Amino acid sequence: MATRIEIDYDRLFINSELQATLARAAASINVLEQLGAVYQSLPGVEMAPYQTEANLLEADLAAFNNLVNQLRTLLQAMDQKAGPLAEKNRKILATLRGLLQTAAQLALLDQITGATPESPPPPPPPGP
Repeated sequence: MATRIEIDYDRLFINSELQATLARAAASINVLEQLGAVYQSLPGVEMAPYQTEANLLEADLAAFNNLVNQLRTLLQAMDQKAGPLAEKNRKILATLRGLLQTAAQLALLDQITGATPESPPPPPPPGP
């Protein structure tokens, strides 16, 4: 089952747009390199700072993707631990239901099952 993780932030550029921007920057830098030094130093679009900006964005995108991969690995680890623990939860509940005898003892199981106040009260204990 896919997990959706939301972060309270409205992105201006989604990953595919960032990748397209980086691809365009790489192509532009390639053209500037082919054209030579005169074109690499055009005012306001000098190649060195332009390439630095592209490299910084690329590094940020790589760091983001790395975090996503770390989250995926963490989610997988949690799933691997939750299955056996859930099974043990069921087993201990079944075992306790078979062992506990008094109403007071059985009422303690509500702490495990999460019984709500609307649940019917347990039957009164048998008289002496």
